[in-house]
Amino acid sequence: MAVKDEKLKEGLQLLFDNFWILRSESPQEYRFLRSMEKDLHRIISERFGLRIFFQTDFIKLEKIPDKSESWMGILEFEEPIDYALFCCAMAFLEEKDVKEYFLLSHICEEIAENYPGVPKVDWLNYHHRKSFIRVMKKMLDLHVIETVDGNIGGFSSQEDTEVLYVTTVYARYFMRPYLKDVHLQEQWEDLIDRERDNDENAKRHRVYKRLFMEPKLLRSDVDEGDYYYIRNQYSSIADFVSRFSPYNLEVYKNVAMLTASEGHSRGDFFPSNKALDDILLHLMAVVRKDSLSRDTSGGIHTSLQDWDRWIDHLIADYQYGWSKEYRDKSKNALSNAILTYGSEWGFFKLGTEEIIIYPTFARMAGRYKPNDIKQKKEAE
Repeated sequence: MAVKDEKLKEGLQLLFDNFWILRSESPQEYRFLRSMEKDLHRIISERFGLRIFFQTDFIKLEKIPDKSESWMGILEFEEPIDYALFCCAMAFLEEKDVKEYFLLSHICEEIAENYPGVPKVDWLNYHHRKSFIRVMKKMLDLHVIETVDGNIGGFSSQEDTEVLYVTTVYARYFMRPYLKDVHLQEQWEDLIDRERDNDENAKRHRVYKRLFMEPKLLRSDVDEGDYYYIRNQYSSIADFVSRFSPYNLEVYKNVAMLTASEGHSRGDFFPSNKALDDILLHLMAVVRKDSLSRDTSGGIHTSLQDWDRWIDHLIADYQYGWSKEYRDKSKNALSNAILTYGSEWGFFKLGTEEIIIYPTFARMAGRYKPNDIKQKKEAE
């Protein structure tokens, strides 16, 4: 049983870590997942209520979150127009056969004609071309198209650059299949399948999806019944997590989360080796020095003046050990970088006159070793 559990753990990790597993690109992983098809179907259906597709050319877990967040977008995209152009490009591919060739100029003409936004796409506009380059690179990364001849990089400086592409079999399977006619839906939210009933299956699916797809679950951010389910079913959930994933379940009064043991390197984790992660750990140590009151959800509401004071202490006590990039930043630039990055991890929320610090921020702190402090004083 232990060997089977380890295989299923690896299989689930592959499914959650990848958009899809392509047979042509990862034949070993494809065969590995195929060997556990029945068990993976059972686990995914029972625990998450998600769909998993085993096709001749690929395997894909359809990871539809219960709640959408800004950080769930395509990391390579920088502006809203990137997503609009991407949808137009995928619509263009829908009309193509598998292994059908097309030119860059052809897809550009189609998008310029059919783009629904205002103002319209203008390929003489440098920013529009750069946006489209990001889109085409992402499509190549997803293997829905392949380059036959040419290089998209030249499109940034010359709008008449030509590249020859060919569609792949995967282009037909990228878009999510819907069981209902999309033309009959009045708003985009209607396209999302939501389990809002309170039976045990729906609760279990919501809880497992959010635990595995979000860095934390705040008690104030979920249905009270769902949080009660986590606490009441703690043993069952913790057993599943430890058996079939590299994580551990941690549940506190106001927050629940999955944490990874030291040394686990797959995926995005906090803290990592990034310099900004160290700075956030240092800030945690600074904040802990103050006696702060918490709201009923465990959050700390601090004024912008107090935040400013913490940044001063942070710079004074810890800046000497940072990388040059952050040592040279102005106070405002450093504060903005911390707020933006910390908000992405669910540590902070910036209001008009206050900053809310969530309970996840208090879980750990980082300080220099005594020898580091001694060396600093000797250098001074």
